[in-house]
Formats: sequence, structure tokens, C-alpha cells
Amino acid sequence: MSVEPFSPQPSEAASFSVDRRAPETKRLVTTLLVGRLLFAGTDGLCRVRNISTGGARIETPATLAPGDPVQVELRGDIVLAGHVRWTGPGVVGMEFVQPIDTDAVLHGAQSDTDWHQRMPRITTQCPVTVRQHGRIVHADMLDINPRGARLANLQWPLAEGLFTLNIPQLEPVEGTIRWCDNDMAGIQFTKPILYSALAEWLQSSPTRFALR
Repeated sequence: MSVEPFSPQPSEAASFSVDRRAPETKRLVTTLLVGRLLFAGTDGLCRVRNISTGGARIETPATLAPGDPVQVELRGDIVLAGHVRWTGPGVVGMEFVQPIDTDAVLHGAQSDTDWHQRMPRITTQCPVTVRQHGRIVHADMLDINPRGARLANLQWPLAEGLFTLNIPQLEPVEGTIRWCDNDMAGIQFTKPILYSALAEWLQSSPTRFALR
């Protein structure tokens, strides 16, 4: 007696599809991580909206295309490598080169004693001014993230207390000194710079590398 090949009915096929995706869905983690996106020899600010063992949804103002190789650097000096799988307005889907441990990415591996919470910094070469106690100090900004920046070639040392950092084409931001070394200083903003404003500035402002 001949037996016809098994062909599931639409309702059965749907149940198989759901079952097949269920394990992957459980590994999906909704998050909101700010990171550094590296692509085509440059970099910029990005935001990871959700992440799984195989990929992530990335918010970025950068123009990318499916197949483009990209890397995302997150807090803890974690770097995720992969390529663009799909694109949409202000967002891309990233597929990782190999599966990742989402818990280790989000919270650090138990054996990793060097893991830290600091956001990656984005490289700049931009002239800035610092206003403090009625005095204006000229400096160069070497890197920045929404919570702080690193300055070099300070015209005069900064004093303890609050000051205002003026970055061309961005709103003035208030900050304090985290560390200083001769004519260099690390500063922390009292209020983070709005992600959308900083991401767009890093992507399109001609002042980002004005000192090159």
C-alpha cells in the first residue's frame, strides 16, 4: 500500500512555525543600551533596543545597507561583530557573526572582574570652550558620550565645582571634573546630553573633526 507524503494543514503548519520560533523568542531581551557603532572606517553613537543570541535591533542615524559589516561596542568593553541584515528609518537589524551570551553582554561574566558600567566614548577633534567663575577656557575635545567628555590642551587648569562646556552646534552642558592631568581633564555632565541630539551631531556636524 502506498503512503502519501505528510503535508500539514494550514493550522498544523502554523503551530509548527510557532514552536520552531519559541526558543529563539525566549532569548530575546528588550533593553536600551547606548553604544558605539563602528562601520565603513568611522564610528558614531547608537542605541540597542533589543538583543538576542543571534542579533540585535540598533537605532542609528547612519546610512547603512544590508550586508554592511558593523561592530557595536558596549559598556564593559564588549564588542559585538556582525553585519546588517535589514534596514528601516533610523534603525537596522544586525546579525552577529556568532551567537552571544546575552547575560554576559548585559551584566558581565561572573569571572570578568574588569567589567564596568562606563559607556564607550566616541572620538572627536573639536575646539570647545569652558566657562567657569566668569572665565572662558579654550580646549580641544578628544572624545564624548552622553555622560561625559575628555578635554586636552586646556588653556588654564579647571577649578573644582560646576562649569559650562560649550560645544559648537550643541546646547551648552553643565559638568564637573572627574580627573585632571596637566592640560588634560575628564569631565562628567550633571545631566546627560539627549541621545538624539548627540547622535545626529556625531553623524553630520562638520565641527566634530574641525581640528583635523
